[in-house]
Amino acid sequence: MVGGIVEGRTKLRPRSVSYGQPDQPGIDLRYGFNENPQSHRRREYDHWSSHALVGYGVSIWDAVRQAGHDPLELDGMIRHGPRAYDGLPDLVRGFCGRPAGLEVQGTSTVVELIAPMAVRFEREKVTRSPEGVTVGLRTAADVFVSEAELAWNVGLAGAPRHHGSIELCEGEWKADGDTLHWQQDIKVREDAATATFFILIGDRCVDTITVPLAGTSPRLRAHRVLDTDFSRFQEDLLPDGSRRAKEFEYAVGLLFFFFGFGVDPLYSQRATMRKLRLTSV
Repeated sequence: MVGGIVEGRTKLRPRSVSYGQPDQPGIDLRYGFNENPQSHRRREYDHWSSHALVGYGVSIWDAVRQAGHDPLELDGMIRHGPRAYDGLPDLVRGFCGRPAGLEVQGTSTVVELIAPMAVRFEREKVTRSPEGVTVGLRTAADVFVSEAELAWNVGLAGAPRHHGSIELCEGEWKADGDTLHWQQDIKVREDAATATFFILIGDRCVDTITVPLAGTSPRLRAHRVLDTDFSRFQEDLLPDGSRRAKEFEYAVGLLFFFFGFGVDPLYSQRATMRKLRLTSV
């Protein structure tokens, strides 16, 4: 199929599709690797990292006219079809999986061949604890993890980074809907500052995430002496009911303290608070 596109004509069962004008060279395809974690790079398909072959042709309006239709009425035709979509942009979004859809006016026809490398991190399931980091991953099918690995490096203050890896095919993947999910616990040293994780397939990195650890803050390390797993802090910050207002105020002050602010918990100084109330009255 790729060869047919390059040559300018592809056979699809009894029919064929032509690319470019008659007696003209075949379409010039542009290759790119769309890496999911690179947010600064414009990606037409943002579900997974992918290989992409892209080629452009005449304007979409010209192609619609050559097919015998009025471009201004195209959206209406699509909305009144047997399986209605909200115009051409919605049709492209639903049929091709292009999140941004496709604008008609001033846009060229495009040939896109997308080969997804469908493994990525589930960022909302990445958690930290005193023992290490729990990393969540998801994939579209087993085939994508057969040759993939999870690699990481851990930053240590004044010492070389520690590296490790694990083959993704060794994970206990569980099906949930149309995707597979897996969580892996990675142990790190208590004085570790950061941990960076990579999903590698062959010579490509398809996703990466950096997790700041408690070792980055001396305030967090000091607090862990009394509250090793931060359970008391979380209990006060997310109280069950309204009878723990004082504990909640303390936890909010502690939260700002962790962020580096100099916090003076005035609520704990009863005489000061009484004087403030009299002044406000």
